[in-house]
Formats: sequence, structure tokens, C-alpha cells
Amino acid sequence: MRGPFHGARGALRRLLAAAGVALLASTPACEDTEGVLTPAVAGKTCSGVTRSAVVTKLAFTREEPKGVAPGFDLDRQVSTGNDDLSCRKRDFTDPEGRTGIDNQLASLLPEVEALVGDAVDGLVQGAINDGLLLIALDFEGLNDLQNDDCFGLSVGLAQGKPALGTDGVIEGFQTFTSRTDTQPSKGTQGRIENGLMTIGPMDVQIPLKLFDVSFTLKIYEAYFRFRVDEDGFLDGYLAGGLVPDELIDGIKDGAGLDDIIPIVRTVLKTSADLKPDAEGTCQQLSLAITVKAAPAFFLRP
Repeated sequence: MRGPFHGARGALRRLLAAAGVALLASTPACEDTEGVLTPAVAGKTCSGVTRSAVVTKLAFTREEPKGVAPGFDLDRQVSTGNDDLSCRKRDFTDPEGRTGIDNQLASLLPEVEALVGDAVDGLVQGAINDGLLLIALDFEGLNDLQNDDCFGLSVGLAQGKPALGTDGVIEGFQTFTSRTDTQPSKGTQGRIENGLMTIGPMDVQIPLKLFDVSFTLKIYEAYFRFRVDEDGFLDGYLAGGLVPDELIDGIKDGAGLDDIIPIVRTVLKTSADLKPDAEGTCQQLSLAITVKAAPAFFLRP
């Protein structure tokens, strides 16, 4: 149930958004100062402020119903399962009717979860809610939350103890501290059309702790697609390719996984559908992750 101040808070958020500070506004992102990203898209230098958000939800997507899964057309072709460029893996259609969607992990998750359990999404969400996995999104050189054809994105980490709403999710407009012990991932090709934001490609690294081990999930040539509302909340997907051996090496020392790691490795590698090598063997497995984010403020040490 929404609290008695929900309407007032919503009005405040809209007022802040109208004032241009609903998301953190700091120094212009396109100044040529050391350590500041200068986005340039199609030869243009992007001018604007930095607006920030914190990720409130991460969850792996599923094939549901059969043949339908969210994601991106990462290899720029519609594969029917008969071509070598996708290692004979059939593409999906997303819930909005886009074709050529590369997301092989979506169809594998039931098999993987049958081996390792179905607690992965819950563990990730628990880490987010506890403040152990606070992912900071800095949209740099951004002018308009509804239509903008030139801005960049920096994906970093933050620290702090988040407050949760009645829905059990991190509330918006909180203040955290940026972490300086990790290097942010940066991308410079972003655009928004009628509130639909797309950014990429860029390599993204997400630190996770699963099965008693800590590792970094590396997603290559990743794209983000967000629907942005009037208050600056984001809801969408992150999609790209992962290298199966890198993932397996990250979790192989987890307690009780010795017997099933060879099976998981085989399942992931035989399902790879991106980046075929000279012998025609695909080196990456496509995936898409649900991402939600809320406006936030970050203190810069």
C-alpha cells in the first residue's frame, strides 16, 4: 500500500525533474578535465550535465513463452538456426515483436538452475538491497530525459546502506558514496527517443558473490535499453555476450559444485552463439538481464 506522502513525494520528484536536478547534476560532462568522460557521438561533442541513478534490480531473463525472450539483436542478423555465424542457434522475438534477438542464456536457465538451484536472482537482489552491490549509472552530457541524441554512460560502483520502500526495493533520491577502488566501465553512444533510452556497445563488469565465491561477470559489447519515466526512474535490459570459461572459472570453487561444473561448462559452451572463430566455433554466449534503476545522488571522494 502506498504511504500517505506518496502523492507529495511524486509531486516533489516531478518538480525536481522539471528543475533539471531529479538526477544528480554535477559538472558538465563534456569539459576536458582529467577523469571526466567527454561523450562524442557521430562526430559530435555532447554538452549537458551528469544525471545519476542506482540499480535497484538485476535478474536474468527467461524464454517465456517459447521463442520469446527480451534482449538485443547483437550480431545484426536474424538467425533461423541454419547459419554458421550464429553457430546454428535460433534467435528469439522479444515481447514487443522485435526479431533477431540474441539471448541463448534465457533458454538455458531452467537447465542450469536444475543443476545449481534457483536462488541466483534472489542472491543478487539480496546483495543489492543490503548495499553490497550498488551499481552507479552516470549519464554524462545529458540534456533531456525524453529526447536526446548525444550522451555517454559510466557504470561504476557505490557504497552505502540503502533504504527500502514498502515494495522491498531501494527507494529513489538517496545519497551514496562512489567507490574509487574499481574502474568504471564507459560507453559513449547513447540516445533517447520519446523516453526510450539506448546505449552501447560497451564492455560491462558486474561483481557478484554466488555459491560462496566472489567473481566478476564480464559482459562484452553490451547494450542497455531503458524506458525512462517523468521522474527519472529506469526500467529495461542489459544485453551482451559472456565467455563461458570466464564464468565457470569464477564459480568453480563454490562449495558443492565440483561434480556439476563440467556439465555446466559443456552446456554453456555448446550453446554459444556469438563471435565465431576461424574454425567456426562461437566464443561467446548471448544473454539479457532485467535492470531497474532509481534516481540517486553520489558523493565523489
